Amino acid sequence: MHARGVISLVATVLLCLPSLTAAIAVVANVLLQRHIEEWGTVSSLVIAMAVFMGRPLLVTAAVVTWLVGMNRSVSQKVKYAHYIIVTLATIATFSVTFHFGM
Repeated sequence: MHARGVISLVATVLLCLPSLTAAIAVVANVLLQRHIEEWGTVSSLVIAMAVFMGRPLLVTAAVVTWLVGMNRSVSQKVKYAHYIIVTLATIATFSVTFHFGM
């Protein structure tokens, strides 16, 4: 039963990866004090992926998290890990979308 929770956790991380990577790119560029005109192609590509692909992937990750949350055989630690990852990805997706997408 533990393996099923870990496999679903890997799926959740992979689904949230574009949003989390975009948030890391934004934070890195802010810490390096680079203006948006100085950002490289990789940073721009990662942010564009998060803006356009982040929301559908995040909805899928939320459904996986809901299914794991409803399963009694998955441990509480794995459930909380799902909740934390999806919450961070949601915050990252909305902040990147509102800042760059609109």
